[in-house]
Amino acid sequence: MLLLISCKNTREKAQDFVNDYNGSAPSLSNPNIQSTIAELKPDNTIVIIIVSTMPQTDENRSIIGQMLPTIMTETLSNIPSFQDLVSENVKFRIEYRANDNTKLGVADIDKSSLKAAQLKNSKNGNDIKFNAADPKVNEMLAMINKALPIVDKEAGTKITKIDILGEDLVYFVEVDQKMEGLLKSENFKTIMKDEILRNPQSKTLINSVRSYGVKRVKYRYIGANKKTVGEISVDDKDL
Repeated sequence: MLLLISCKNTREKAQDFVNDYNGSAPSLSNPNIQSTIAELKPDNTIVIIIVSTMPQTDENRSIIGQMLPTIMTETLSNIPSFQDLVSENVKFRIEYRANDNTKLGVADIDKSSLKAAQLKNSKNGNDIKFNAADPKVNEMLAMINKALPIVDKEAGTKITKIDILGEDLVYFVEVDQKMEGLLKSENFKTIMKDEILRNPQSKTLINSVRSYGVKRVKYRYIGANKKTVGEISVDDKDL
């Protein structure tokens, strides 16, 4: 068996990866993913298409654009054959699509980008500690947090950490001076909460983390002095 595997060329190994990925694709479906499929192109590029339940919005395009390369590099790196294929110059292209099948984000992973990601991870040194009771959840949080920060210059916000504290999924969000001033107004916070509740992703988010014992999603806003200047909480009752 080992002899047969060692005799395979790069394209055959890449096709094996695609076959294995597509074979496991049904088990990858969850409240956030409708379907996913991999395809091997003539130039030995493996294209992975992920169709999500997210709507096509500017906000979602921005978030996916910032998070997709890091999260997919981390996810694929857990597959033993991935690094071997990359070392043999196989390229990966991940297309993350909205619920109407339009593109939300694209990530290209090759030998140079993988090396840069590994170097970045090694420079990070000590990993941030997370507070979920389940070690697997902490691993998931660590992977997601490697893709942070998510910056929204127009809104004046920067998501710096996501953690589970008790029954709360907490987004730690640094805000600029203008946003800090606005958060002093209860009326403004009410308007922000209404905007969050109008976003169809809010319900999907709560449903997707419910299995981890999470009952609320909190947005904790941090000002220039590193102190909390406002907080917004969303739960089933609000939705």
